[in-house]
Amino acid sequence: MRKIKLNIRNKIIGIMVLVIIIPITSLGLSSYNTSSKVMTKQYRELGEVIGNEVRYILEERIDNIERAANYISSSPSIVNLLDNPEEIDMMRDVLRRSLENYNLENIYFGTKEGNMYTESIKESTNNNLNPLERDWYKSAVEKNDIVWSDVYLDEIAGIQAVTLSKPVYKGDEFLGVIGMDISLESFIEIMSKIKISEKGYPMLIDKNGVVIGHKDKSRLGKEFQPKEEAINLKSGTKLLEYTFVDKQNGVEEKELIVLTNIEKTGWKTASILSLDSIVESKNSIIKNIIVVGLIACIAGVIVSVIFGRGISISINKVLEVLRKMEKGDLTSRIDIKSEDEFGEVRDSFNTMIVTLGSLIKNIKEVSINLGEHSGNLAAISEEVSAASLEVSSTAEEIARGASEQASDTEKGVGIINKLSEELLELDNSSREMLGLVDNIRKTSQDSFQVVEELKEKTEMNNMSTDRVQQEIITLDEKISQVSNILSTIDAIAEQTNLLALNASIEAARAGEYGKGFAVVAEEIRKLAQESKESSNNIKDIISNVQAESKVTVDVVKDVKERSEDQAEAVYKVNESFDTISKLIEDIVSKINNIGEQSDKMNRDRNNIVDSMQNISAVSEETAAASEEVTASIQQQTAATEDVANSANKLNELANTLGEEINIFKI
Repeated sequence: MRKIKLNIRNKIIGIMVLVIIIPITSLGLSSYNTSSKVMTKQYRELGEVIGNEVRYILEERIDNIERAANYISSSPSIVNLLDNPEEIDMMRDVLRRSLENYNLENIYFGTKEGNMYTESIKESTNNNLNPLERDWYKSAVEKNDIVWSDVYLDEIAGIQAVTLSKPVYKGDEFLGVIGMDISLESFIEIMSKIKISEKGYPMLIDKNGVVIGHKDKSRLGKEFQPKEEAINLKSGTKLLEYTFVDKQNGVEEKELIVLTNIEKTGWKTASILSLDSIVESKNSIIKNIIVVGLIACIAGVIVSVIFGRGISISINKVLEVLRKMEKGDLTSRIDIKSEDEFGEVRDSFNTMIVTLGSLIKNIKEVSINLGEHSGNLAAISEEVSAASLEVSSTAEEIARGASEQASDTEKGVGIINKLSEELLELDNSSREMLGLVDNIRKTSQDSFQVVEELKEKTEMNNMSTDRVQQEIITLDEKISQVSNILSTIDAIAEQTNLLALNASIEAARAGEYGKGFAVVAEEIRKLAQESKESSNNIKDIISNVQAESKVTVDVVKDVKERSEDQAEAVYKVNESFDTISKLIEDIVSKINNIGEQSDKMNRDRNNIVDSMQNISAVSEETAAASEEVTASIQQQTAATEDVANSANKLNELANTLGEEINIFKI
C-alpha cells in the first residue's frame, strides 16, 4: 500500500493559512500605501495652512506699523509744524505716544530744511543729525512711498532693527520724512508664541536669505538652508522637503519647510515641521497589520484542525471499505453518521456495492448462456456474409447523395446564421440606442426643471439688485446731508476761533483782571481748532464714502444689465430644451419602429434556421449512417470468415469468466 506523504487535514491547514495570509498581506500593503499618501497629503496641507497663518500674523504687525506711519504723516501737528512752529510740543507729544503705542525703538521727523525731531526709548537722542544725508530719508523721497530698510545691527542698543520711512505732504507740498526704528525682537517675540507642532517652529528670513528671527538666537545672522529657494520665492507659498543630518546624534532627519513671502518687506517666513510623526504612524500601521495577521493565522489553524479532523475520520472509513473491496469482499458497508456530503458519499457507495453484487451475479448467469449460444454463431455468420454483399452496393449510392445534400445544406445554414448575427446586432444596437435616448430624455427633463428654477432665481436677483441700488442712492443723499452739517460746523468753529481771538485781545487790554478770561479764551480757541480738524477728517472720510458709493451705484447698474442679459439667455435655453424634448420623442418613436421590424425579422429568421438545421442534421445523419453501413458491411464480409473460430474461443472465455467471478463474496 502506497504511503501518504501529506494527509488532507494538513492540506486544509495549509490552504486556510494561505487564504488568510494572502488577503491580509494585500490589504495591509494597500492600507499602508493609502494611509501613507493620505497622511503625507494632510501634513503638507497642514504645513501650508500654518505657513499662511505665520505670514498673516507678521503681516498684521507690519500693517499696524504702516498704519501708524500713515496716521502720523497726516497728523495736523506734523503737517502744520512748518507753518506754526509753536506746535512743536504737540508734534513731540504725537511722536512720543506713537513710540509707546507701537513698541518702537526710535521715531523721528526730518524736515526738508534739514531739521531733526527725535523721540526714543533711550535716555538721550542726537537731534543734530542732518536727515537729508541719511539713507532712510533719501529712499523715502526717491520712492515717494513707504520704504522698509534692510535689517541692520543697532550698535548703540546692540539689537537687530529695521527702519520704516514715509514722506510727509501737505497737499502737494513736500514737508519731510517720518522715520521709525523697529526692533526685530518684537517680531521674534510674536513668532516664539506660535506653536506649530511638537518639533516644529517658525523662522523669519530677510530677502538675502539670512535668518533674522528664530527661537534659537544662535541661529540669528546665519544663512538659511536651502538659501536659493528662499531668495527665489517672490510671491505665494512654497513647500519643500529638506533632508539633513542632526549634528548632535548623527541621525538623518527630514523636515517639511513651508516658505511664504511677505511682499511689503521682501522677507520670508519659514514654518518647519518634522516628518518623524508620519514615519511613526506608518510603523504603527505595520505593527497592527502584523498582529492582526498572526491572530487570524492562529484562528485559521485552530478552525482547520477542528474541521480537518472530522473530514479525515470520514475519509479513513471510506478507505477501509475500499481496501476490502480490493480483495473481492462486497459484504462490507461504509458507516458514517454525518448527514453532509460525506453522508451522500456513504449512501451512494453502499448502493454501488449492492448494485455491483447484483451485476456479478448476472454475469455468472450470462457466462453460462454465452457458452450455449456461441455454437450457433458460426452458422449464422455464413448467411450474413451473403446478404452483406447486396446491401453494401446499395448503401454506397445512398451515402454519395446524402453527402452532397449535407454539403449544400451546411452552406445555407452558414448564410442564415450570418444573417441572424447581423439581425441580433441590429436589435441590440436599437435597444442600446433606446436606453441612451431615454437617459437623454430624463436628463433633458431634469435640465428643464433646473432652467425653471434658474428663471425664478434670476427674477429674485433682479428685484434684489433694484432694492440695493435704491438703498445706495438713499445713502448717498444722507451723506450729502451730513456734509452740509459738517460745513455748518466748520463755519461755527471758525467763528468761535475768531471770537476766542477777540476775547484774548480784550483780556490782554484788561490787564491783570483779564488773565483768567484769557486762559478760558485760549482753551476755547484750541477746542474750536480741534473741532475744525475733526470736521475736516470727517469730510475726508465722507468724501471717500461718496466716491465709493458712486462706484457701487455704477457696479449695481452693471450687475442689473448683466442680470437682464442672463434672464434673456435663460428664456432662450428654456425654448431650446422644449425643442430638444420634441426631437427626442421623435427619435424614440423611430427607434421603436426599428425594434419591431427587427423582432419580426428575428422570428422569421428563427423558423428558417430551424428548418435548415433540421435538413442539415438529417442529411449528415443519412450520410454518416450510409458510410457506417458500407464500412460495417465491408468489415462484416471480412469478419464472417473468422466468426466460427471466434465462437469456439468465446466458449472457452465464458468458462474462464465463470471461474474468475467465483472469487467475489456476495
